Amino acid sequence: MKNFYQQNGNEYINDCIVGQAILEQKDYFESYKDISNVTNNDKVTDDNNAFNNFINVNLLQDFTDGYDENNTYNVKNLASSETFEEYVKESAKVINARSKRMWEELQTK
Repeated sequence: MKNFYQQNGNEYINDCIVGQAILEQKDYFESYKDISNVTNNDKVTDDNNAFNNFINVNLLQDFTDGYDENNTYNVKNLASSETFEEYVKESAKVINARSKRMWEELQTK
């Protein structure tokens, strides 16, 4: 999402129906820059990084490969799988890991 919103001027995105629908939600995504005042979530980062906060609050860390040099999450490139079977296998791993993370989070509440 962060890359998508940074490409706002991209002609294809502006002309694409799906692109327009996503752009209409930009304010929602940007609202994650500083959400400490509307949530008691301990997953909010101090750097007001909307993307990192979005990942943390929604427990999406399993869809990332950690941080880049700018301390921003790198999203796993599941589309780079060479076969459909490999894609399904890798996707299932990520989904199962997130499910476990969500279950553990629920158990702490």
